[in-house]
Amino acid sequence: MTMSKKSNQSVAQQRRAARQVREKRERREKRSEPPRHNDPWLSRRTGLIVVAVISLIVAVFMTWNASTADDIGWGEALLWGLGFGVSIWVIFSLSLLFFGWIRGR
Repeated sequence: MTMSKKSNQSVAQQRRAARQVREKRERREKRSEPPRHNDPWLSRRTGLIVVAVISLIVAVFMTWNASTADDIGWGEALLWGLGFGVSIWVIFSLSLLFFGWIRGR
């Protein structure tokens, strides 16, 4: 073997050893990190859009459902629908405040 082949082999061995050490360090760091269970699975913007759409659907459904009753007019049915739509936002806001208080934010 010539000198350049030996030096190429030793360089390759050094790189392989360095990569193994780096991978071992990364595995150790990964194990030491606590699992992150507090990460949201939806962004705030998407969550607000979902709540808005659901509250509108519930408000429209309740207005339509209440208007089909014989003794309730459209005005009172609209108030019932509005009440149910707003109640979803109230529950959402209270749960957001509660969990923010529990997590210390």
